[in-house]
Amino acid sequence: MKTKTHLLRVKPPWRLITDQTRCGRLLTACMTVIQPDKNAADRASADWTRRFQVITRRGRSSEITRVRRGPSGICVPCWENLGAYGHQEWRQDPLAVLAVDLAAKNGTRRRDLSRELIALADLVAAHEDEFADFMVREDLLAALMTS
Repeated sequence: MKTKTHLLRVKPPWRLITDQTRCGRLLTACMTVIQPDKNAADRASADWTRRFQVITRRGRSSEITRVRRGPSGICVPCWENLGAYGHQEWRQDPLAVLAVDLAAKNGTRRRDLSRELIALADLVAAHEDEFADFMVREDLLAALMTS
């Protein structure tokens, strides 16, 4: 059996666990992985939009067939995830990064994200003044960027 190359998921900056693939697996030493770029995401998106094909035969009902279009050697669930969610960068769109986490069908990954968000909320509660200062700085930065 040929080893599939997996695609790395963008890791939120607070995450302590090892990197993850887009199909939800934790990175291991024996795994082959690559960080997808915008070009790969555009190709995966085109494949994702054409993932089903309708076959119509005269005298029969139409049939919808799943078409697997991933590049040879790439993990199909990783490729489909990239096609569905696209390319993300943490600072540009943190919500898009978390959407990929929430899409993982692995219940452990979802529980990990829940634990992380609760820990972040507890950290903010313990340091409310510092958090408020950070938010003011972010608002100032955003205002400078839009002016």
